[in-house]
Amino acid sequence: MSKSSHFTGQPVYSQVLKLLDKAEIRRISRLTGSSERYVKRLDG
Repeated sequence: MSKSSHFTGQPVYSQVLKLLDKAEIRRISRLTGSSERYVKRLDG
């Protein structure tokens, strides 16, 4: 029996992300101040 590779709707991860309160995440991010201190960016 083969599995279907065609997904209908949104993945569970996407649905969970939509439940998060973006304003609250921004507020917490501002409170921590150096939250992006150790973020690595790959350029090029």
